[in-house]
Amino acid sequence: MISVGNDIVDLGSPLAGGKSRDTRFLRRVFTAEERRSIARSPSPDRALWSLWAAKETAYKAIMKGSPTVSSAPRRYPVVLEPQAGGVPVEGFVETPRHPVRVRVFHHGDHLHCIGSAGHAGDIPPLDSGIARSCGKKNALYGQADRRASRHVRLLAAVAIAQSLGCRREEIAITSRRLAGEARCPAVHIRNRRQPMDISFSHDGRYVAFAFCPDTRSPLDETLAAPTGKE
Repeated sequence: MISVGNDIVDLGSPLAGGKSRDTRFLRRVFTAEERRSIARSPSPDRALWSLWAAKETAYKAIMKGSPTVSSAPRRYPVVLEPQAGGVPVEGFVETPRHPVRVRVFHHGDHLHCIGSAGHAGDIPPLDSGIARSCGKKNALYGQADRRASRHVRLLAAVAIAQSLGCRREEIAITSRRLAGEARCPAVHIRNRRQPMDISFSHDGRYVAFAFCPDTRSPLDETLAAPTGKE
């Protein structure tokens, strides 16, 4: 099964601005080449968070198959390929397991990275979405309450229903436990676990999700079962 990761960064957060000048943070998180790339960028903060989001996305993608893999950011060097014309920035992340292809979407006050593992070649088509969080923010900007989690799950369920041609009420997204304390979401349709991976993220004012529609099972007798209505 293709494993999916995603990460959203609210660039308007007071925790995001000026982070490219935090030398201690840079040395802890980024490789020497990544630090040079940030320093050369005309928008160093945006470059920094693009690399961060790619690292987070890659870790989320591979940890589902390797729950005990290291999460240390410097073990996830990123190579992005800038492109002109406002198109997404694409590239890959070297991980402790295998490379992960990623794609970074840049928006005015936020950026969103998606990626996947468990396939050969380019990143497969992924469905994704971004929305303003409906959760209450506490004193630590960027941390949302449980309403934000429920909000992004509902958004994802609506998108999955549209992708599969079923009703949103037939879809449930639960959490499954991996090794140790690690948990990840699982998609169920009519109480049947589906071979579809999904990833959630939230930061500041935004929530986001990504899933791979190509990993779903065909509409077999379980999904196509008669409903009792013509």
